Amino acid sequence: MRMNELFIDKKLMTFFMKILHIAILILNLTGWLLPHKWLWIYLIWIPLMIIQWQLNQGTCVLTNLENYLVGEINRPKSQQQGQFIKSLFLKLCGFTPSDTVLKYLIYLTIFCCWSFAFWRYYT
Repeated sequence: MRMNELFIDKKLMTFFMKILHIAILILNLTGWLLPHKWLWIYLIWIPLMIIQWQLNQGTCVLTNLENYLVGEINRPKSQQQGQFIKSLFLKLCGFTPSDTVLKYLIYLTIFCCWSFAFWRYYT
């Protein structure tokens, strides 16, 4: 494989990784709207995702893979935390909140969505 083909493959993989990241974000925000018979998947998915973050020093494994693909393999985990959400904030709002505000916002939003799903599933 030539160097140009490898570069194109990495760019394509990075693009698909971002699409996957966005799809998971949409699922996390709207999963509570799933049909009742599928809510149990969402109710398990969210805690597993949070556990993965905690085991990975507060970062998403997809962010780690994106950084690897673009050659940022030595980037400290503390700089990767919320990287994907920060980039979305910057594109959509023109600013990025502080790391503390972002962390609370993410966990509050996920907790609310998961709570809605829990309520829907058990009522």
